[in-house]
Amino acid sequence: MQLVIHWAFLLLMAGLGFPACSGGGTAAASDGDTDSDSDGDTDSDGDTDSDSDTDSDSDTDSDSDADSDSDTDSDSDADTDSDADSDSDSDGDSEEPLDTTPVELTIEELEDGFCVSAGTIDSEHAGFTGTGYVNTLNEMGSLIEWSVDSPIAQTVTATFVHACATTDRPVNVVVNGATVVSDLNFPASGAWTTWIATTVQFDLVAGRNRIGIVATTADGLANIDSATLEGGGLTIGSCADEVDTELVDTDDTEVDDTEDTDEVDTEGEGMRALEWLDRGVVAVHTGGSNVFVSWRLSGTEPRDLGFNLYRNGAKLNGSPITGGTNYTDTGGSASSSYVVKAVSGGVEMDASLAVTPFSTGLTKRIPLQRPAGGTTPDGVAYTYSPNDGSVGDLDGDGQWDIVLKWDPSNSKDNAQSGHTGNVYLDGLDLDGNRFFRIDLGRNIRAGAHYTQFVVADFDLDGRAEIVCKTAPGTRDGTGAYLSKGPAASDDDSADYRNSGGYVLSGPEYVTVFRGSDGRELATLNYDPPRGSVSSWGDDYGNRVDRFLATAAWLDGVRPSAVMQRGYYTRMAMAAYDWDGSTFSLRWTHNSATSGQGCYGQGNHNVTAGDVDGDGFDEIIEGACAIDHNGQFMYRTGLGHGDAMHLGDLAPDRAGLEVWEVHEDKGSAYGYELHDARTGAIIWGTQTGTDNGRGLAADIVAGTRGYEMWSSSGTGIFGPTGTQVSTSKPSINFRIYWDGNLEDEILDSIGSTPSAMKIDSWVDGRLVSTDDRWGQFTGLTNNGTKANPVLVADILGDWREELILRQNTDDALILYTTTTETGHRLYTLMHDPVYRIAISWQNTAYNQPPHPGFYPGNGVASAPTPDVHLIRP
Repeated sequence: MQLVIHWAFLLLMAGLGFPACSGGGTAAASDGDTDSDSDGDTDSDGDTDSDSDTDSDSDTDSDSDADSDSDTDSDSDADTDSDADSDSDSDGDSEEPLDTTPVELTIEELEDGFCVSAGTIDSEHAGFTGTGYVNTLNEMGSLIEWSVDSPIAQTVTATFVHACATTDRPVNVVVNGATVVSDLNFPASGAWTTWIATTVQFDLVAGRNRIGIVATTADGLANIDSATLEGGGLTIGSCADEVDTELVDTDDTEVDDTEDTDEVDTEGEGMRALEWLDRGVVAVHTGGSNVFVSWRLSGTEPRDLGFNLYRNGAKLNGSPITGGTNYTDTGGSASSSYVVKAVSGGVEMDASLAVTPFSTGLTKRIPLQRPAGGTTPDGVAYTYSPNDGSVGDLDGDGQWDIVLKWDPSNSKDNAQSGHTGNVYLDGLDLDGNRFFRIDLGRNIRAGAHYTQFVVADFDLDGRAEIVCKTAPGTRDGTGAYLSKGPAASDDDSADYRNSGGYVLSGPEYVTVFRGSDGRELATLNYDPPRGSVSSWGDDYGNRVDRFLATAAWLDGVRPSAVMQRGYYTRMAMAAYDWDGSTFSLRWTHNSATSGQGCYGQGNHNVTAGDVDGDGFDEIIEGACAIDHNGQFMYRTGLGHGDAMHLGDLAPDRAGLEVWEVHEDKGSAYGYELHDARTGAIIWGTQTGTDNGRGLAADIVAGTRGYEMWSSSGTGIFGPTGTQVSTSKPSINFRIYWDGNLEDEILDSIGSTPSAMKIDSWVDGRLVSTDDRWGQFTGLTNNGTKANPVLVADILGDWREELILRQNTDDALILYTTTTETGHRLYTLMHDPVYRIAISWQNTAYNQPPHPGFYPGNGVASAPTPDVHLIRP
């Protein structure tokens, strides 16, 4: 019998100029979008950015196909044997025989069973079967994988139909991660339209088998038309492989050095790996003999876990604390020492680190080593200020550390010409001790849209890494130029900047750096590559260098770094994995055709989360979404926007929702709420305006769901579109600060750069970050965008901390709440949607984080996160 099955696969990297086996060119599209954002920042084509970014990409294709995730795993293990006879053994039990009928299983492109490829589905060379053939990148390590289920362990015959005109293409055949055939030659076929077969035999195990061919030379793979496997009872397998429990037992393997390896400890039994964190105790002297103390509950700990609090060795509470994980000590002082111990079954367990109160009220000053300024080739002097930040556990001690971007004062929007100073990334702990400084070099331009960095524990060794775009001239945290992969033979003295300061030629890399010292671990060529500058929508370098980035748990276990290029017109992205020894490309996606896919549907920001409930994260670009495997999911056709929010915004309906505002004045909706899984519009309003900002936050007690509002229109609206109020608060960030379960509003005070304010919709002003708290003034970043360095739950209980730059630009100021709350909730960093949000908060037009559940339902009903925690 012959069973022909098509795999669901994305149209990847179409026309990016692959050499040799490459098949086609890219459509160039220039739409003349003007991105302005009503606050005076210049963005996109040089129009004044009026905070209502007028990126008028008139591609208002309203293709709202709600094609959620058409990726149906047809795992055919459940084949029913129609033979009604039962096998009876002597015990009288009936056992159905395995179906081992010989099968010839031919797998074509574009449906189930295809799992990984770094290339495109092309059709320009005739003679193929099915709808096309797979054309991969011409480089060593290019990979195609299939998933096949076998009822028994057996030897199978595989036949690969391929074409490549003049060059032999040897491969390794890999089954379930192990090479089973080395240097199998795919001989040259003589012409692109001549398709020949190469046959090989190898063994499969009983159950799920992931079969791959991997290029062993820099020429890459041949064009692959189909794969046929012959064996007993073979059926198509799912690409969502069973989770290998050994994934959490990773080695602390380095690329260059040989060190002792540490076995990874885990807590919890969920699939998704997140960071193990210590108790995170924080103490604040609030005056007199009062000291506020709070600490974190882990996402894997029992909700009713008790705690004892000690001051200077003396226990303060009579019975274990089982309410809110905070306590006000009325007999303390600024020099008291506090320890928290967990209590289970009446027995005290681990003791936290001892902490003393912040010495400056609710603030902690984190000193910085400010880089020296300089002068650019066009004669512009510049200085440095702390800019966007992220967090990760860089040294494996269970405490969050900061990765901070230093921006020069002459950083540019992409629409602005001119040279900029270098961009630096510092890694430091919360006391200001510096782990590293990475110098991205002259060939990485400075500006909000250029440098997006992702911090996560990619290899699950209990210590975070940093992934970002690099170039010749980049120095790692040890001071050395990049030297791995394509960077090994580059010219680090080269200056690829043109007279306008743009970098439109020369190598582009993506590098993973070690968190403990910033050392380069591995470097690859950056994907998506720039190719032809004009193919991104203009010819002077604006749209080609619009970048976004996020972490996403694409396999449901480990974080991947997802790097995006373009969003006004063409949009492409790539997902990268670091396993401790190999830096690899998981998949690429390329929406390069107007009116199709994510073309023209991207935002100045990106978010991610498991929106379809399959355990894997999807990427939300704004008005479109990409599935965890790189396949296109849906587009709303509403076009580009500046702000969006993902969460359980409408708790009375299933799943997650996206609140988004749009720039196109002709768009059917200037603001709207849509289903995060399908893109279906729940409600919205046509504004006829360039709507530059929007915010979602639960600010009204007693009403279910989030409130939403934007620059256009009056008032605030509930999750069904019902107007809640005719007035509205400011439209910037949100934060959990006081003791209730509603959000507070975070925004600047007056003209920027300025101090920030935290306001309650009900109770008014709660905090302002001028010098009234500890004599420090914390200022905003990014002009009228008025962004903090970071808002995240990094200390104490589930409420969030605010990090700003000090007005002297030589320190960060961390603010933490001192308000008691009786609400107990595990740290938000163990909620998967929230943890992802912290990874992308530094990206372009920064957006605030949200959890993936609705806290207003009451903390008792908060879902238990399906995670396990990695500790070194």
